Amino acid sequence: MVVRIERLGGDQREQEIVLSSPAALSNVILRYFELAVRKVIVRAPRLELEVFRSLGLVDAINHFVTIDVRNQVLMLVEDELHFLRRNARLLALIRRHSSYLQVRKVTDEYADGQELFVVADETAWCRQPRSDHRQFAFNANNAAMAKRLQRRFDEVWERSDAMPEVFSLGL
Repeated sequence: MVVRIERLGGDQREQEIVLSSPAALSNVILRYFELAVRKVIVRAPRLELEVFRSLGLVDAINHFVTIDVRNQVLMLVEDELHFLRRNARLLALIRRHSSYLQVRKVTDEYADGQELFVVADETAWCRQPRSDHRQFAFNANNAAMAKRLQRRFDEVWERSDAMPEVFSLGL
């Protein structure tokens, strides 16, 4: 199934769509970054999907954070070593745009090792409840669910740890 998302929010259908293809999930995540106008949050045990290492996503994030000084991308990860070793393009972007693009490590008390979700503009969301299952759901126009995920994210964000390794040269 080809996923077509023309815009976030608005008068689109409000039903949740369930898919099982990692490529479809990657497509949804990329589209959210391309269409967002204010804020995107990501919560993941590890940024394992190829989309997080893709040039397309890095370009979309770069465009998003440079088009307006109020735009923001926040990422919470559980496995910081995986993040630091496998996401060179994203790391370079974070170092260049540290005021608009931030990443933190989830503390052990909030680590569940399972759920991945992305929320764009507190309107659109996609969620993979268990990383060991391929099934995920998304909706580009469901502010109620997006705000619930945003609140969960905010709670963990406030109690998460900065990742100073992001800015070290590893010398």
